Amino acid sequence: MRRELKWKFLPEYYRQEVFIKFHNLKQNSVTIEEYTMEFEELLMKCIIQEPEEKTVARYLERLNEEITNVIQLQPFWTVHDVTRLPLKVEKQMIQRKNNHFSKERVVSNPSKQRWGTPQPSKVSYSKTSQNNKEQGSSRSSECNRRCFNC
Repeated sequence: MRRELKWKFLPEYYRQEVFIKFHNLKQNSVTIEEYTMEFEELLMKCIIQEPEEKTVARYLERLNEEITNVIQLQPFWTVHDVTRLPLKVEKQMIQRKNNHFSKERVVSNPSKQRWGTPQPSKVSYSKTSQNNKEQGSSRSSECNRRCFNC
């Protein structure tokens, strides 16, 4: 009955188009969850009968490389294992990026910098400050400031 329903209601080119879409599927910029849902949906539509190891290999092959490299370090045996691990890896990567971004914001925020710390800038010296520097004066902080006496 299933065969007769497919024959009657599905166009001839449908199965070929679904198979091509499944064959060309890659994660690219979508999330792991979206990629996994699309992979499983196309796998069901294609009605592919293959060993589970081959399905695992297909799934991993089309993930982003940095996620695949992390997943291959973990033990997995089933398609369920392989579809669950990338979700954890993606979550950790997002947390790491958020932590790195928040640290950069704190460091680069100029209001957080302490006053009096020397900042790299062009320094113009008067002749007296150059003489004091040569003499080893205790006013070494003066060399980082501009002289406006002239």
